[in-house]
Amino acid sequence: MERKLKRTPGRPPKSTGADPQTESRLLQTAAGLFMERGYEQVSLELIAEACQVTKATVYYYFTNKSRLFTEAVVYVLRNAKEVTLRLLEEPVPFRDRLVRIATGHLSVNRADFPTMMKEAGAHLSAEQLEQIRSTEQAIHSVMADAFRAAASGGELRALSPIFLSHAFSALLMLGNRKPVMDAYGSPEEAARHIVSLFMDGAAQE
Repeated sequence: MERKLKRTPGRPPKSTGADPQTESRLLQTAAGLFMERGYEQVSLELIAEACQVTKATVYYYFTNKSRLFTEAVVYVLRNAKEVTLRLLEEPVPFRDRLVRIATGHLSVNRADFPTMMKEAGAHLSAEQLEQIRSTEQAIHSVMADAFRAAASGGELRALSPIFLSHAFSALLMLGNRKPVMDAYGSPEEAARHIVSLFMDGAAQE
């Protein structure tokens, strides 16, 4: 018996008539809308309108909203991981690397990620949730490696690297609070204050 190839969780079967450019445009547009407005406020009709295609076209590539949401969030998280890796490899002091990461995060209007996932949770399968969580965890692993190296170099206290990653991520969530961002003149200024708060708490005694 011929064994069927497994496809990526959340992906519908491909058709020979599929257009990669259309699929990519739908995915990128959906990613931007979901990350800015959250799960409940985005419909397939809205995504179709933004891409100037029919709702049937969206269904053709992604079948339903939960599939498209899963792929869109994974797409965003994978891009975030690549950007984070690139910034962490820059030949500048560790604090400056964190500022650049924070600036990039704060420069994008986005929904509160935990709130968005809570909204979406009831609509996603266990497999889809795990796919998103494992992709998010990959970012924390990258950050944890950087914090481990910084601790080895004496720039941070020898705390749990994964704890530091989640703590830094939690501070970046301040960017979702308008009063916080209004207190600073730019995302970079806010980023410098957030990183200073983080580093002052994690610096060598």
